[in-house]
Amino acid sequence: MQKLFICCLLFFFCSTANASITVSIISPTQNQAQFYNTIHLSVDIYSDYDLKSVVATLNGQKDTLSSDINSIGSYTSDWVLNGMPTNTPLTLTITAIDYFNNQQSSSVVVVFVSPPPVVNKPELPVMYSNIYPSVHLKGSYTGGDSVTFTVSAVADYSQIFSFVAHNNIDTIITINLKTIPQGTVYITYTATDKWGQHSDETVYAFYDDNVLLKKFYEGKGDITDFNYDKVLEGYSSYQITDLSTSVSTPLPSTFTGTNVITPYGVLSNTGNLFDWNTRKIYSFPNVSINNPDTPAYAGGSARFNNSGKYATSAIVFENYDDPYSAYIDIYLNNLETHTSTFYARSRGNNYYYIPGENFSQYDVDNAVDSSGYVEYVDNPILIDEGYELPPISMHPATDNYNHAYMWATPVMNTDGAFTGLYNDTLIINHSTAIGLGVDCDNYRLENKFIAYEKKGPSGVTQIWLRDSLGNNTQLTYSGTVDSYLRSLNPQGDIIYTTGTTGYLAKKGTTSPIQLGNLSGVIYYRDSAWYESKGNTLYKLLVDAYLPVTNGDWNNPATWQNNTVPPANADVIINNFTITVTANASCNSLKMVSPGNVTVLPGVNLTVLH
Repeated sequence: MQKLFICCLLFFFCSTANASITVSIISPTQNQAQFYNTIHLSVDIYSDYDLKSVVATLNGQKDTLSSDINSIGSYTSDWVLNGMPTNTPLTLTITAIDYFNNQQSSSVVVVFVSPPPVVNKPELPVMYSNIYPSVHLKGSYTGGDSVTFTVSAVADYSQIFSFVAHNNIDTIITINLKTIPQGTVYITYTATDKWGQHSDETVYAFYDDNVLLKKFYEGKGDITDFNYDKVLEGYSSYQITDLSTSVSTPLPSTFTGTNVITPYGVLSNTGNLFDWNTRKIYSFPNVSINNPDTPAYAGGSARFNNSGKYATSAIVFENYDDPYSAYIDIYLNNLETHTSTFYARSRGNNYYYIPGENFSQYDVDNAVDSSGYVEYVDNPILIDEGYELPPISMHPATDNYNHAYMWATPVMNTDGAFTGLYNDTLIINHSTAIGLGVDCDNYRLENKFIAYEKKGPSGVTQIWLRDSLGNNTQLTYSGTVDSYLRSLNPQGDIIYTTGTTGYLAKKGTTSPIQLGNLSGVIYYRDSAWYESKGNTLYKLLVDAYLPVTNGDWNNPATWQNNTVPPANADVIINNFTITVTANASCNSLKMVSPGNVTVLPGVNLTVLH
């Protein structure tokens, strides 16, 4: 028995002494460059016995590899090292040890590099531009290594195209109208180098094939307002551009957020007026200063609301210990003279507005009584007060003839409210209910006309017009799709959308003019309609003449409404070929492929603009 034990023991020690371990380094390879201080380790190991550990050593640092459960004999690790020298050959050694302390090592040489970051630089399309009917993709990058460019476009949560290029990109892609909804398109450029460094930049564009839009101005940023022959535009910073001179003036960096064009400059939501003539900033009251009645723990904040010559500002003083002692000071600010006049102090939860140039509204609310007042001002002296208004009025508007506002009456034991649109004239202290439905707070006032939305019996929103005599006329009768009021002009003409399609309802007519897709902001300026979309301002050619067939320019049957365009007409040629056989003229001519015009020899077609 003793001899048998000794033989077994000798056999065991001989077996362990001859144990075989093979280490094959898969990653990194010999002399492979490594990005920064991160290295991916992958090793294949064959061993006669179970392994106790697999350890990597590099420049005095150690890392333990884990067994890959998906591959027998494979070990991996993503090793983050500290303080690795760059551009210096270093020896990486991986050692496998079994449970009998047999071990085997393998080594490779690696070099750590620190490449410059990738900087993605999209050049086209321009931010907020129209990419109909094709989009020009152009982009470059900076960095030490070649990159792969991936450009993808998404509209309405659906990808409309994806394009891959190496290094710089410069190509044109035609977009299929049937595959893309009209509206905003998000085009994302992603540049990725071989180290995995990447840079993402997104360009906001839009897609619109409305033939009635004639480009009027293309700017350098998103257009946020258009008035007085000027546009307010910007992206991360803003500028005011005078369309008559094409001169752009940068706005101060403090002009962020909501800014509007007034006759006297650009007014910010923080109460600063930038005068584009003097290029000076005029500030109106927006903090409390040396007010002896200021409650403890008071905080001041500005609220601004402007209309034409005047802007109101409200300074809120809060007292958390005694809410009923809180109050709001209301100022009337003259944008022409740059002067401010304190004219009201109200308490509790208050509203203030300046719905028109010649009067302001504010509400007074305390524990005993609630009442509202309209105050009439004249440059800016207070001359009258005392017209009582509903205690909860919202969204005021005026055309200096009518004063319209929402009145919400809370319903007991419910979360809802009955709402109505009301009209107060400047002469008669009387409120006449128009009967607006809940949530219909979109309305416009112009030259004694009031256009408004009202839900019908089936719950579908319709458009109504109230004239100067108080007559209300329903303009839309959509059965299932809501209509939305977009704009109203002084003649009582209305632009509205049903779904995504725009319509012009002219006062006194029963058949609206279809205007195509209208997704931007609608303006009525200088007797014409405009739409701003992104960085582009379009004139909306609502009275344009379009052909209905191939034919002679001077033949009435060629045109809509069987009428040859007069000399002052805007003409749009789309889908058809028109031949000019006798002298003709028009105000403007827009060609939309595949439409074209052929002018016979000896004949003139005069286009004025």
